[in-house]
Amino acid sequence: MNTLISLILVVFAILQIILFFKIWGMTNDIREIRDKYLKSDIKQIVEPQNNLNMNYELNELVVDIKTGKQMRIKEYKDNKYSCYVNSGTKFVGDFDESEIRKFS
Repeated sequence: MNTLISLILVVFAILQIILFFKIWGMTNDIREIRDKYLKSDIKQIVEPQNNLNMNYELNELVVDIKTGKQMRIKEYKDNKYSCYVNSGTKFVGDFDESEIRKFS
């Protein structure tokens, strides 16, 4: 009986060690994926800002004229401003320059 329990414990210990190294390897994969997508997002957000003549800048506070809701500009898409609320977590919509004004 003791032999069976010690055999099970040895197998369990070996599997734990294998699992540790597999998880360690996966964290490196996640880091590579994160770096790849963050770099591409930064290019998509920054490059249009330099090419377009927009009146508002990224991270600027603006107000929706119709609703009076305060928002923050996070990116430019198709000559429109993508606005978010709650520290950039909730997407509100894409707005033209005529639909928003600077927060004062």
